[in-house]
Amino acid sequence: MNSPCVSQQRLWLGQHQVAYLCSNIAVQGYVRLLQALIDYMQSETAQEPHSMEADELIDQIKPYLEPVLDFVETAEEAEFTKRFKQPFGSGGPPRYFGQLCLLVQSKFPNFKPAGFEELLSEQKTEITERADALNKSLVDRVHKHVITVLRANYGPEEFFNKGIPLKEIKLDAMNKMYEDKENPMNPENYLDVIGLKKIVEHPQNWEYFKDTLNIQLPTERKGQAKYLKWLERLNEVRRIPAHPYGRSYKDEDIEFIEFISEQLEARHV
Repeated sequence: MNSPCVSQQRLWLGQHQVAYLCSNIAVQGYVRLLQALIDYMQSETAQEPHSMEADELIDQIKPYLEPVLDFVETAEEAEFTKRFKQPFGSGGPPRYFGQLCLLVQSKFPNFKPAGFEELLSEQKTEITERADALNKSLVDRVHKHVITVLRANYGPEEFFNKGIPLKEIKLDAMNKMYEDKENPMNPENYLDVIGLKKIVEHPQNWEYFKDTLNIQLPTERKGQAKYLKWLERLNEVRRIPAHPYGRSYKDEDIEFIEFISEQLEARHV
């Protein structure tokens, strides 16, 4: 080890790295990892850890810990945050432990602590369920916000006709309403995400939405008049829970919906 305290090596780096390294969740994750590494060393070398001196035990598990130390030493802040940030505020020590195990596995593929595969499966299921819920929530929040703003500016009786300037959007919503034989609702309930985007970006309405739905993605260049590509991306990501066969969330999908949720909350949407 390069230092008796790995965390001391990182204190000069970004605040997110320090936060994800020097926290109760991190400490619990590392404690679990050390026990798993001791068990792994015992299975690999047939040595009895209880009969070893502390320094000797550290020397024996040190090679297995090197992938973790290398990552802590060299990872950029964004990479560190991506690996150890807890999605949706969930996961805690088990997820942190799982990420540490994956680092060890990068050099020692047969390192598989007891229950590790089940842990990864459970975490994937939990993340998917939370992503589905947040995904739906985002669509509902945007939909509700657009209708609320249109009602406020065009009146509760005229907002659908006057606030939606494109005929094809209104006709599409009306057709869906008539096709819904079992539980027909008002036509505004049938507006889709792309339709909402066209309503928002129209010159007639943009002034009403530019302070709340003008969201620049981290990958977009500065200086554009309107930032609404996120609605196109939201329309793509919402298809994952709507049509799950052959689809699953990628890391960038999770990051996207978390980012949009934070941005909308900051704008009280």
